[in-house]
Amino acid sequence: MSLPTVVLSLIVLALFDASSSSPINEFESLRGCHQFNSHSGYYAVHPYFNTSTFKNIQTDGNGVTRLRIGVLGDKHAAIRFTSVSTGSATSMTEIALAYYDNNRTDIRKYPRSLLSTGATWTNLGEFHLPNVMNIYKPVMLTVAIRPDGFVTVTRDGENVPFLLFNDPSFSFKFIGFCKWDVPVVFFYDCPLLQETAC
Repeated sequence: MSLPTVVLSLIVLALFDASSSSPINEFESLRGCHQFNSHSGYYAVHPYFNTSTFKNIQTDGNGVTRLRIGVLGDKHAAIRFTSVSTGSATSMTEIALAYYDNNRTDIRKYPRSLLSTGATWTNLGEFHLPNVMNIYKPVMLTVAIRPDGFVTVTRDGENVPFLLFNDPSFSFKFIGFCKWDVPVVFFYDCPLLQETAC
């Protein structure tokens, strides 16, 4: 059974919370998102989506831009940010989510031409976090980018970012997604969660 079929099956079959016996559908968090199925490998040519066309990206009065994305799969999801849709010499910032068998997430910076040469990248952050991804429910992430290039990534239901890094040349004009060796489904341009007052 392919992963997209599993996704559809899980959406139809809601999970039940034994403590309340009320249905819980973990896929409700995807309402309003666009979907991208990553079939090709890490080194393949992947599409990049223009974030200026996104309906749910927001910039506040302090210049902090927020966008929300989701990831569904066992491990090895790459989320790439760059300034142009094509161009091998252009630099790219990559969140390598749940790599090393879902035990570590790295933030990488490199020219896109390095993908074809296998050369090394600049590591902007290394986070030893097990079991970030899940094949049974999507992990939903809000990426917040300050004008100075300080970036945080926060999971739904949490108040403290689990990833943070500084990249003064960070650009979010285009975003792309890819997998390493197992199928991954990405969800993008998701509606932002409403912030509640403390």
